[in-house]
Amino acid sequence: MVHKLLIGTRRVVTLGSLAIVALLTLVIGCYVGYQAWQRIFEVQAGKLNFSVPSFQPVEAGSLDSNVVSLQVEALRVQVATTDSSIQALFISSAALTAAAVLFATVTVVFLCYRLIRGAPFAGGFAWLVAISGFTALATGALGPVLEGTAKQAAVSQLSGVGSGGSPLAVGDLVYYASSSFNLMPVCVGLIALLLTAVFRSGNALNHDAKGLV
Repeated sequence: MVHKLLIGTRRVVTLGSLAIVALLTLVIGCYVGYQAWQRIFEVQAGKLNFSVPSFQPVEAGSLDSNVVSLQVEALRVQVATTDSSIQALFISSAALTAAAVLFATVTVVFLCYRLIRGAPFAGGFAWLVAISGFTALATGALGPVLEGTAKQAAVSQLSGVGSGGSPLAVGDLVYYASSSFNLMPVCVGLIALLLTAVFRSGNALNHDAKGLV
């Protein structure tokens, strides 16, 4: 009796944990989608708000005599009007990142559903996880390039860039893409590929077990 009670309690805890994971994943996915939609809406309205790296030296003694060096490493720039090509690059980067994260969100929720049903290895689910992982990794590499290109073009159009008192300078693409790097798609992709390896091993074990029956 006690053994059955423990098994039942453990099953309820497991199912509850999976449901919580699925719910949290949905919340994160919805938040990422909302952030992307908000950014796309602002870009379409002609308002660009982005950060760019800046390593302009600042007079250290202006802060305190004990300060040896002082640098501004990032600046937040808001541009009112931009070309349509720049807007398209910003929108493409935001939409691509959001799509990859939302795809991974659906995959995780579906995985939790399969685990709750007790059939995680059936139906070639490993391929869906693998596609999600490769998509997220590709987004993590392509997204910063698109946004970095947009930043470079937007900054280069500013009339005061490169002047003596300007805190900005027109750098190369790596200069801007590095400030646009988003770690979330890369982490999602690596986790998905790790899960793919786990599911492929599980599929092989499941197939062998059926062959022994």
